[in-house]
Amino acid sequence: MSLRTRKRLIIPVLAASALGLAALGQAQAAATPSAARAPDNAINEVASCDGGPQKAAKVAMDNQPTTIGENAGFVQLPGAEVHFIVPGGDIDQAIVTFSAEAILDGQTTPLTVPTDAMRLRILLDGVPMSPLNDLNFTTDAGHANAIEACRRVGAGNHLVTVEWFLLDQGTASVLTGTLDDWSLHVEIND
Repeated sequence: MSLRTRKRLIIPVLAASALGLAALGQAQAAATPSAARAPDNAINEVASCDGGPQKAAKVAMDNQPTTIGENAGFVQLPGAEVHFIVPGGDIDQAIVTFSAEAILDGQTTPLTVPTDAMRLRILLDGVPMSPLNDLNFTTDAGHANAIEACRRVGAGNHLVTVEWFLLDQGTASVLTGTLDDWSLHVEIND
């Protein structure tokens, strides 16, 4: 059998196998009721956060700039909170996206490593959501940025908030940070 003939046989077999595995995975996911799925309790170990059909989308927005100075730790961004309820006996997926125009003023120029930064984190019920990893929201002069987090949660009332702080690496300047035109979007999925 020639190499060309083998390729003609192998490619359809591989494609059929891939489709079969995808269908099997979808059937298994569909067969697992949401109440049987475990909530994601790991804070910094989430590799995936799979969900089903969308149940709700909730958004908080503000088009007025909010400015902070250097601070010792994270503080809540005023107004950046979204409440949602997961019904009894259910476990849902919460996907959270935060976007904003971000400006960090007072940095040394040119920027030198280690750079100053505005850091953000998304919290669900007071606990930081993954990914964590000291997320720098901006180290630049300003433009729109976004972060996303995900976790599966059990029944009850839940609250999503956003916190931020300014990290002055060199302590050689006085930093101010501004977030403007921000949007906190929480999507609840089965």
